[in-house]
Amino acid sequence: MNKDIRQASQRIRDKKKWETLTKAHLGCGDVYLISYTNVDMPLEANAMSDYHKMKVDERAYLHDLNIFEDSSVDVIEMYHVFEHIPPWRISETMQEILRVLKPGGELVMECPDIFKCAMHYLIDSSNHKISTMGFYGDSKYELESNMHYAGYSQETLFELLNSYGFDKSLIFTIPARRWKIRDVQIVAFKNGIDRKLARKHAMERIIADTINLYQLK
Repeated sequence: MNKDIRQASQRIRDKKKWETLTKAHLGCGDVYLISYTNVDMPLEANAMSDYHKMKVDERAYLHDLNIFEDSSVDVIEMYHVFEHIPPWRISETMQEILRVLKPGGELVMECPDIFKCAMHYLIDSSNHKISTMGFYGDSKYELESNMHYAGYSQETLFELLNSYGFDKSLIFTIPARRWKIRDVQIVAFKNGIDRKLARKHAMERIIADTINLYQLK
């Protein structure tokens, strides 16, 4: 195994070291991550966490993360959240993310890739999970908060993150955790970290056993 790859997995596999980092799981929904601050929307928003009666540590809208101080968070993770944010709230949300991240802090985002969804629709339009659901969201819960406002591809996410101040050299694409054939996952770092170290941190998410890392509960 390449020396860089071995070193890359050390931080994420060292449970004690990983737990010392300040980590926020935004839009946690029905997934609770141990050693993270799991944040979902206020009760009036009818979030997925309330539908499934899941534990939530904090409640806040993503465009107003006043529960966090400036430059106080090492890692922010958002899984299938960004596509649920109204376009008119994107700017405020990105500003808040950059505000609370420490210099060199890590942002992880995963969402359906609309380019992949379109390709799957053309191949087999009956497979809704990897095609139309990626565009519109899942209506079976009858929750407005579970529907999609916008669609993104790897390219448009790169452009969006860069437009809000993330350096292109500190943005990486890694395999998605959910549906690899449909989704895209981006790891981006706030300015204040060396590119080589940022690349190692991105690689470690590919290498490490994600079930052990995230400790789903």
